[in-house]
Amino acid sequence: MESLPWAFAGGVGLGILEQLVLWNSNTASAADVAFLIVILVALLAQRQKLSRAQEGDTSSWSIVSAIRPIPRELRHLPEVRVGKWALGALVALFAVLAPFIYGPSTVNLMSVALVWGVVAISLVVLTGWGGNISLGQFAFVGVGAIVTGNLVVKLNLDLFACFLIAGAAGAAVAMLVGLPALRIRGLFLAVTTLAFAVALDSYFLNPVHFRNWIPQEVNRPVLWRRFPLESERAMYFLCLGFLVVAILVALGVRRARSGRALLATRDNSRAAGAMAVPTTASKLSGFVLSGVIAGVAGGLHVMILHGARVGTYQPVSSLEVFSMAVIGGMGSVGGALLGVFGLRLLQGVSDAYRLLVTGSGLLVILLVLPGGLGQAVVMVRDRVLRMVAKRRGILVPSLVADRRTDDRPEEEAALLSRALEQEEDRELVGSK
Repeated sequence: MESLPWAFAGGVGLGILEQLVLWNSNTASAADVAFLIVILVALLAQRQKLSRAQEGDTSSWSIVSAIRPIPRELRHLPEVRVGKWALGALVALFAVLAPFIYGPSTVNLMSVALVWGVVAISLVVLTGWGGNISLGQFAFVGVGAIVTGNLVVKLNLDLFACFLIAGAAGAAVAMLVGLPALRIRGLFLAVTTLAFAVALDSYFLNPVHFRNWIPQEVNRPVLWRRFPLESERAMYFLCLGFLVVAILVALGVRRARSGRALLATRDNSRAAGAMAVPTTASKLSGFVLSGVIAGVAGGLHVMILHGARVGTYQPVSSLEVFSMAVIGGMGSVGGALLGVFGLRLLQGVSDAYRLLVTGSGLLVILLVLPGGLGQAVVMVRDRVLRMVAKRRGILVPSLVADRRTDDRPEEEAALLSRALEQEEDRELVGSK
């Protein structure tokens, strides 16, 4: 990707390899596996040649912006707390009542949307916080689906044990595919994940090659001898529960030391290493957690669909969920879920809205709102918080900084003096 002659030679070499594989195997899907192997070996053998300046440009997913929390000056106000709890209660109420309002077919589609939300959370961990772009995330979902389906059909294991093993399998495959990202940065992980997604869809999930591996018919078990998952309502609540668990795990990791180390490694790996941050371990933790979440999502997905077949985990699904997460806001869990659920809803209304995901919608969002729809929500929230602060007579520096008055220096001076007076009052109260 840095030399035109080498790029030309690589393209010619891959073309020759494709013809050799087709001549000897008579199956086009075998060429996809050969490409995956060549890409992995080539990237593992490649040495890091980036300078400090170049590494700074390719060290992270540059359009990711963290969602700013509510300022501490307003966080404990009654109206702010009531607003947060009311909004959360409305979302929870709709999530609980939805399967009782809609029919089984709609509830089934909602369960699939919940699984896509879990996949989006895995992308937030890997791309939003880890800075490694994955264009084949649904391939890891497919791995979890294959493992879960076979364990349920052939061994009749407990469903939650199957999910646990599927998560471990997803983590192992994610680490294997992501090994090149430990040596080199930039778009190389996107290349390997996309190549793996193509190979999985065309070769490994092809009944011509692995008929016994593909769980084409999977019956849903009965949970705790009381809740038959053949009911779409029960399956919906199972997916909803795992989505909540994925959200809590991701947010817990984000607040922990490992999450801060992951962000530091994303922003500047060399500086993080100089501060004794284990950068390699941080990258591996991002791969592992993302693979676990995607693998469990695959287990849920195969149960919803009653099996896995050719074309179930196409590479285009990976591109769609990535685009949805970017449109919603890759830097936060809430933004990614907003993008996935909103665009899945539009797709359910009409397939014409698919253009919003893969075409003009993505371009408009990247140009107007680099932080995604989550950024728009935060802008509206900050506007409301400014109104609350003004009514309460509280000066919030973090909100005022977004509305500087350089063209009116007298107003800016007044704002700064009020901020200094409030800070002095806090110090006096603290000393007493």
